[in-house]
Amino acid sequence: MSLFSKNKKIAIVGYGREGKSLANFLLEYGQNDITILDKNSNLLVTPPLKFELGDNYLKNLNNFDLIYVSPGVPYFGKEWDKVRNRISSSTNLFFNLCPAKIIGITGTKGKGTTCHLLEKILNFSWAGDIFLGGNIGLPLISFLNKLSKKDLVIAELSSFQLQNLKQSPGVAVITNLLIDHLNYHRTIEEYHQSKLNILRYQTKKDLAIINLSLIKQTEKVGQGKKYYFSITKNSNSMAYYDRGWLMIKNKQNEEKVIKESEIKIIGKHNRENILAAALTSYLMGAPKKIINQQVKKFRLSKHHLELILEKNGIKVIDDSAATNPSAMIAAIKSFFAPIILIAGGQDKGFDYSQLKKDLKREKERIKLIILLGENKNNFYSAVSKDIETIKTASLEEAVKIAWIEAEKNNIILFSPGAASLDMFKSAQERGEIFKKINKKMLPDRDSNPN
Repeated sequence: MSLFSKNKKIAIVGYGREGKSLANFLLEYGQNDITILDKNSNLLVTPPLKFELGDNYLKNLNNFDLIYVSPGVPYFGKEWDKVRNRISSSTNLFFNLCPAKIIGITGTKGKGTTCHLLEKILNFSWAGDIFLGGNIGLPLISFLNKLSKKDLVIAELSSFQLQNLKQSPGVAVITNLLIDHLNYHRTIEEYHQSKLNILRYQTKKDLAIINLSLIKQTEKVGQGKKYYFSITKNSNSMAYYDRGWLMIKNKQNEEKVIKESEIKIIGKHNRENILAAALTSYLMGAPKKIINQQVKKFRLSKHHLELILEKNGIKVIDDSAATNPSAMIAAIKSFFAPIILIAGGQDKGFDYSQLKKDLKREKERIKLIILLGENKNNFYSAVSKDIETIKTASLEEAVKIAWIEAEKNNIILFSPGAASLDMFKSAQERGEIFKKINKKMLPDRDSNPN
């Protein structure tokens, strides 16, 4: 495979999971002049890779012919101004070289759930192999050399991966666009425009499946044929819920796909994710019978509104995957029983005035908020006047207080509404520790749903 001239000097900025996969790929195809640039001075980088590490890792950017920026590495500073026309990404490289059809899925929340359900449905109707990766699973570039024209790639794409993308997928899905990552993106508009790159370069032969709430933002972006979905029936929607059924409108006919009562996952936002996956798979030729069967069987992945424990009429829910306030509010709206909310974490530039308004609207559902993490003081200032709120020093302390305060028919909901990196390695680790604390605290629990 000839990617470009072998005398190019290449930099990979950020040597995490995706940066390492990209370096391995480039080395495999004969690129030997590769330098790793990373702020972490303790990284282990082995030959033939070169490296420039530490606080001044960007000082020699102008020495490189091609610069691959890893997801989440900001490139807004003045040091980038002279090299902007040399910036690319692992995602761009993958899209340029991928022989298989790509379904790209993005959104502030719900993209992972939509990816997993779509994979389960299409496994029964797609002729070739299906590869799931991107922001979840494996880096896309890591399985590029395994792909053929008959295969299908389902790619979860974050705003970081989409930011400088110059080619849109043949099938694009947007679950929603809310507010997130304002510790990285300079404005909400910049964040949304990054997400819209998933549509921007589509041609007339491409498809886009989009939440109807985004019709004004998306109708003139790209040339792909757009199909919308919505929770309630609407003349602009092709998929929706009506009279107790998930419906898909095909020309003038409405087709019943599955009864709402047969869908086992909770939350309005998850019902939207099911619509997105069902409509996408339908447009790609999946039979209604297969869609029905797989939606019936589908359960959320770990740390997504996961019931981990039930004792004395008290349910404990792990929603550690809620890394922004919008996801936390969606989780709260999924329950009617009195909620003891455990929240807080790394501050990502949230609008706390909006958080105050959102939680005030849901205060009848919330019995108590227990806060921890980097943003607990800002969080407390925003909500404590409207809802009883306690600050704690650790997750273990938060769980102890929750169990002291909980009564029969209460929900202990761990939905941080913030990133995890202030106290944990990942949202997954945070969720696992939450489970362990609960199970250690209650060894004689009545039931364990896991």
